Amino acid sequence: MGLVSGIIRLQTLKEMELDLEYKIQTLSQTKMQLASQSFELVTIGTDLDPESPEVKQLEQRRQKLQLMEKKIDAEVLKHQNMLKMAEAEIESAQKIVDNSIKRSFSYG
Repeated sequence: MGLVSGIIRLQTLKEMELDLEYKIQTLSQTKMQLASQSFELVTIGTDLDPESPEVKQLEQRRQKLQLMEKKIDAEVLKHQNMLKMAEAEIESAQKIVDNSIKRSFSYG
């Protein structure tokens, strides 16, 4: 790999890294919002009769929110793994660029 192509590869990988970090941050914020909504449903239900249909409906909604949280957790984990792979690839690409620079500017 030449110097220019190595630099392009490195830049592409860094863009991928930033994109993955942004996705992880967005998913984490969404999860926090879901947790907040789930907590609100629990506090709303404390004033009602435990056998009322409203409480059962609130419980179903809370369970759906928890399921969505689990899906988000899985998605975050997937993106974190992809981020680790991108970081390892960035290190490799950086070494290639560094070696290419050394070869290009060494005499003898």
